[in-house]
Amino acid sequence: MAGGISLHLCQNNSQIGTEDYFIDFIEHFIRHQDQELYQFITKIKDHVTKFINFIHDNNNQNIQKASSLVGIDLSIIENYMNNNELLSILKGVKRVLENKSGNSKESEILGLIYFYVKQQENIEKLSYLSNVQEDLRNQFKSYLNQNYIIETEISLHDPFLHNSNKIEEKALFQDLQLTPREIDVLNLVLKGLNNREIAESLYISDHTVKNHVTKILQKLDVSDRSQAIAKIYQMYYLPRN
Repeated sequence: MAGGISLHLCQNNSQIGTEDYFIDFIEHFIRHQDQELYQFITKIKDHVTKFINFIHDNNNQNIQKASSLVGIDLSIIENYMNNNELLSILKGVKRVLENKSGNSKESEILGLIYFYVKQQENIEKLSYLSNVQEDLRNQFKSYLNQNYIIETEISLHDPFLHNSNKIEEKALFQDLQLTPREIDVLNLVLKGLNNREIAESLYISDHTVKNHVTKILQKLDVSDRSQAIAKIYQMYYLPRN
């Protein structure tokens, strides 16, 4: 594949101008030469678009461009690209996949998503990337769980499923014995917010948030936030808008 891309780029070198043209050229070549790689990259791009929207960072164009090139030999890209920031993101992805510290948030996001798709979208495998910021991993897990629930919502239109499986907020009071404030915190945890962001949103201290999270984990009988998120979404509970 790398040799084929290099040959076609050499043959069309006079037409390679802007980085957008280069990216379009690469996508067009892969679509016609390697459907498996094309579908792999398409899936990564889809997750990148949805996730950066989930964390309200959808103005980041370089990570979207990098997602189109993440499966391509880096040496080829370096020969035809002058965008140092984009190249830095792609080099950082390689470090993330080697379980080293990424050089930017963009590299860690793209590395997480690449690894997730490469591992057949197994959410449990994300814990292997221990050098990625924990907050970012939890945000991505929250996105994946929420995305799963949204995709399965159609099935909940079945009256039987709706009545038997979906948990309402009042059940969090009764069955899990969560307090109203703990439910406020839990809703924000499900949206991927970290303790500082939750504190700012609810006008309480970071220490108070930490205490609420600890009690939530105890009541759910789980050891960390990602397990709590997974358990709540398995109950078909959706956070408040």
